[in-house]
Amino acid sequence: MSLPQAIDSDFDSCLPFDSHLSVNTPIAIDPFAASSRHVSELVVELRNRIAEEKARPELTVGYYRIGHRLSFPLPLDQRPQGLPAGIPQMSAYPWTTWLFWELETRWRLLYTGWRHLEDEEAGRLLQDELSALANWSHFRGDDGNVSLITGHVAAIFAHLLSHPSNWDVSSYQQIHATAVDMMDRDLLPWFQSHWANENEFTPIKLHNIALISLVRGAHLARMLDHPATTQFEERALDAIRSWWRFRLDDPPHSEGAAYDGYLMDHVTEWLFSLPQAEALFAEGLPAFASLVTQWIHLALPGAPAESAPLGDVESEMPFWMTVLCRLFVAYAGQAPFDQGQWLVQRIPAAKLPAAALEWLLLNQEKLSAVPSSPSPGIQPLATAVTIRTGWASEDLLLVIAANRSPMSHLHNDGGEMLLGWRGRFWITDPGYQQYRPGEERDYTIGVAAHNPPVLEGIAQTRRNVKRTAVSEDSNRQYHITLDISGCYEGLPASTQVFRDVWMNTEGKSFTVMVRDSFHGLHPGCTVKTHWLAAADLAWSFVDGWARLSDGERVLWIGAQPAPCAASQLHRHPGSRGSLTLGHTNTLPNGNGVHWWIFQSGHANEWTPPPTQLPILFP
Repeated sequence: MSLPQAIDSDFDSCLPFDSHLSVNTPIAIDPFAASSRHVSELVVELRNRIAEEKARPELTVGYYRIGHRLSFPLPLDQRPQGLPAGIPQMSAYPWTTWLFWELETRWRLLYTGWRHLEDEEAGRLLQDELSALANWSHFRGDDGNVSLITGHVAAIFAHLLSHPSNWDVSSYQQIHATAVDMMDRDLLPWFQSHWANENEFTPIKLHNIALISLVRGAHLARMLDHPATTQFEERALDAIRSWWRFRLDDPPHSEGAAYDGYLMDHVTEWLFSLPQAEALFAEGLPAFASLVTQWIHLALPGAPAESAPLGDVESEMPFWMTVLCRLFVAYAGQAPFDQGQWLVQRIPAAKLPAAALEWLLLNQEKLSAVPSSPSPGIQPLATAVTIRTGWASEDLLLVIAANRSPMSHLHNDGGEMLLGWRGRFWITDPGYQQYRPGEERDYTIGVAAHNPPVLEGIAQTRRNVKRTAVSEDSNRQYHITLDISGCYEGLPASTQVFRDVWMNTEGKSFTVMVRDSFHGLHPGCTVKTHWLAAADLAWSFVDGWARLSDGERVLWIGAQPAPCAASQLHRHPGSRGSLTLGHTNTLPNGNGVHWWIFQSGHANEWTPPPTQLPILFP
C-alpha cells in the first residue's frame, strides 16, 4: 500500500491547470448519473461555492436539531452574545458547535480557492477572518468545557497553518499565536485531566465529542511542534486502536452511519498527517472496511448521497462521503475501498462536502482508475441488515434495523424496515432526534416513531436484536428472521416476538413480505404498527389496501388479518410532513401472526394486487 503525502504537502505543484491538475482527466462513467465526472467538474463546483462564500455579507447557521436559524457577522471577532435559550432545560446550548461547522466549511473553501485555484481575494478574506479569532477569550464549549468547537478549531488551525508560504507574515504569526494559546489554555489542561492517566477505554468513553477533540488536539500539537505532541499522539492512537477493536466486537461499536462518518472524518485527516500513516491504515483496515461497507450498503438507490434514516441521520451530516474519498486513496485498488470510490463517483459534485472536493482535486490521478462495483444481495452491517437489487433508481433497497450498540445516537428500533426505491425511502423513519421537548421530539423517538410492533402500548426500550436466519436463493428471493423479543420491557416473561422479512423480485417488479409473530402475550393484547411514508408521496385506499404514489409508480400496502383503512392515516403533530399509517390488530389468545405485503405497481393501476400470501411466502 502506498499512501500519498498529506493534502497540503506541496502547494507549489498544485496550480489549477498544470500537469498535476489537468482538467481533462476522466472519471469512470456511472450508469445512473447524468454525466461522467471530470476534474473540471470539481473545479467548477469549487469555484461556484467559493464565489458564494466571498459574496456572503454574513454567516447564516441552520440549527436544524432545534429548528433555529441564526446569522452572525463576518469576521466573527468575539464569541456570540445575546443568543436565545435553544433548549430551556439546558443552561448552555452548544451554539458554537454548528457555528464552527459552517465556519470550517467556509474557511476550507476559501483556503482551497487561495492555495489551489489562485484566488487571492479568497486568501485575504480567510486571513482576515482567522486573525479575528485572536480576540476570542477561549475555544471551549458554551458550557465552559472542551467540546466539539475545540476539536473543529484545532482542525482548522492544523489544516490551514501547515504551510506558511504565501501567508501575510503578520497574519500568520497572529493566527499561529492564537493556535498556541488555544493549545495551552484549552486543550492541554483538558487532556491532562481527562486523558493523560486513562488506562482502559470503553465504547461509551470513545464517543464522537471526546475523540474528535483528542485526535484534533494531537493533530494541532504536531503542527505546532508542541512539547505535548508525544503525549497527545500516544493517547489518541491508544483510543483509536480501541475504537477499531470495539468496531470488530460482537456487537460492533457504532454511533450510526452519520456519526461514525463525522468521527472518522476527523480521524482520517489526522492519520494522513502522521509519518507512520501507511502502517496505521494497514492496522485499521478491518475496521475501516466495516465502515465503508456500511456506507455503501445504506446508500439510497438512485440518490447515493442519501443514507438510510436509521438513528440520527440528516442531510447536514455528509462527512462519511469525505471519509470514503480518503479511504479509497489510502487503500488504492483494494476492496471494499475501491467500491467506495465507485459510489463517490455516482454522487453529484454539488452534494459532496468541501473537504471531499478538495481531497479529490488534489488526488485526481486516482480518479481515472475504474473501481469494482459492490454486489447486491443480503449484507449484514454493524447496525442493520440490508437486501438490495442494486444502486440504480429502479433498484430496491430494504434496510432492517438490528443494532445492539448502546450509543445515544441510535434509536430503539429493532426490526425496523425501510424501503428505498426510485430515489426516495417510501417506507421511512424520522431519521433524527429532536432535542427540544415537545411534539416533535415525541415524533422522532416516541411510541409511534418506528414500525416494529407496539404491544399493549409498550414500544421498544432496549437494543437486543438477535439475527436467527439470513438466506437467499437462485430465484432472487431473500429472507431475514430477527428475534426482537429482548427489545421490550414490561411484557410477560414468556413473550416471543419475531419479525421475518422476505423480498422477491421479478423483472422490475417486487414483492416484500413482513411477518410479525407473537407468542406468550396477554389474551386480547393490542398490536399497533406505524408505517411512515415519504412526505412527497400521495396516499389512497382501495379495497382494504393502502396505496402510495409518486405519480408514476405505486407501492401497495396490504395487511392480514385486519385490512388497511383511510381512518388509520394520520399526521403526528410533530411531523415535518410525513404521514403515518397506524394499524391496530388484536391477539384474542395472546398468540398470532400479522402479515404485511408491499407490492410495486404503476400509477395507472387502481386494482390491488391479487397476491395470496401463503403461496408466495409459506
